[in-house]
Amino acid sequence: MSKVYRILTIGPIDSGKSELCNFIFRENKFTQNEPSCSCSKGPKIFQTKRNELNIEIIDFVEYVDDGTDEDNFKTILDILIDKNSLDLFLFVINSYNMRFHTDTKNYLKIILNTFTPSEFLNHLAIVFTDCNWLYDSEKNIDILTMQLHQFLEEIVDIKNNPNIILPKIYEIDTKKNENEKYNEKYQATIDVLLLNMEKNFEICGEISTKNIKLDGVKERLEKEEIKFKQTNNENREIKIKEIINKYNIYIRTFS
Repeated sequence: MSKVYRILTIGPIDSGKSELCNFIFRENKFTQNEPSCSCSKGPKIFQTKRNELNIEIIDFVEYVDDGTDEDNFKTILDILIDKNSLDLFLFVINSYNMRFHTDTKNYLKIILNTFTPSEFLNHLAIVFTDCNWLYDSEKNIDILTMQLHQFLEEIVDIKNNPNIILPKIYEIDTKKNENEKYNEKYQATIDVLLLNMEKNFEICGEISTKNIKLDGVKERLEKEEIKFKQTNNENREIKIKEIINKYNIYIRTFS
């Protein structure tokens, strides 16, 4: 059976997680979360095939608002244990946000107390949504990236850890647009993201989730360090470069 790449979307309410999932699937499978009734909803899970990759997306529709309600996160962990692996954390942030909210920090702390820093950061991609040509979102993205970097530096020494691969930052406009070329660019950005995920899997492997403990989510788990196995797939690297050049895609490295 072909490898299934399992993606967990994370991020605050209204960040555009469900819209991004629909963007990846090219159809409206994930409904936008409604805060008023989100407590009754569970994660939505769908599979698709894109670029010859079998992909399963777990859309974390409910957000830990105050850092104390862990029930929904435990539900996610239950699902991951059942699936037995995870390949990518897709951290979604709306480019209109002007600051890195406290509840987002609390949420990330729970994740970093459940997975090791290298597991999280080596399997992380950061996506800013609602990026477009008419609205200059670059300044906001720079501010939010800096705040996220400072927050992680407080918890993890990301600069001096040779076992950590810094995540890449992608900019997507998930709103429907009638300009076909405009949509093609952002779909191409998704293609590059998935190709990089496949590359990362060959370097870092997947996160085995079978040993995750549900009793004490905030206790850091004892896990072995990821064993790095560098592989070189020239065809994939050529394809990534061709897509980036063709659509003039700008992807930055988190630093």
